[in-house]
Parts: sequence; structure tokens; C-alpha cells
Amino acid sequence: MGFFLTAAEVVTYLGTERARNFTTDAGASPDTTVIDTEINIAEGISSGYIVQRGDVPLPFDLLELPSLGSTLKGIVRDIAVYRLATRRPPVAEEWKKAHEDAFLWLAKFAKREITSPDITAYSTIAASGGNDDAISTLRDT
Repeated sequence: MGFFLTAAEVVTYLGTERARNFTTDAGASPDTTVIDTEINIAEGISSGYIVQRGDVPLPFDLLELPSLGSTLKGIVRDIAVYRLATRRPPVAEEWKKAHEDAFLWLAKFAKREITSPDITAYSTIAASGGNDDAISTLRDT
């Protein structure tokens, strides 16, 4: 199980049959160990880009950075699904494109060419020493 994404969410996204085909040669259900491994790899890749910014702590509280957490969930899913699909080629064009787009987003995010609205709010909280009013304001946005 990953920080942003679970194996169950990947199975739901792919459908049970496709997830099973990508993860096992035999068996009635998807191999969630294989899915968890790909999620962990995708999260590691994503984390490598995130830390390059220097303004996002890892791990971070998903309640404090919900927009970024939601975006990263999709990024991690797209990378993990692509990696799973490469186990049984050919890989669908939509997954290739999603994988490429995920890396483009991560690269731009790392270079601060794009951001997430809650990072600015998070920086405000950090500057305030994490007082309760600043945290409440962020969670209400």
C-alpha cells in the first residue's frame, strides 16, 4: 500500500480482469503484491522530483496539501499503471501518453514552473510556526 494510492484503487481503475492479466500468469484475482511494488516505485520516482523543489516536506499531511495530494495520486497511478502494462505488451497509447504527461508534470513541478495552490498556503503556515488559525484557514480552502 502506498502513501497516495492503494492496490485496490489501481484494481478499480484497471478493472479486475485487466489487473489480473497484468500481475499474474494464473489465478482468479490480481496479485496485489505486484501492484503495491509498482505503486511504491512510482511514489519513489515522484518523491525524487518533489524534493527537488525544497518547499514540500515528505511525507506531507494530505489534509494540509489536498490539491497536491490529489494531483500526485493521479501521477503515481499513471506511472504505476504504465509499469504494470509493460508486463504484458503492447501498452495502450493512452497509458503511454499518461505516463509521459506524468513525467512532464513532475519535471515542471520540480523546476517550479508549475505549482499547487495549497503549497503557497502551506508556506504561510510554516512561516507562522504552524499556529492553529493558519492551519484552519488552509483546511477551509
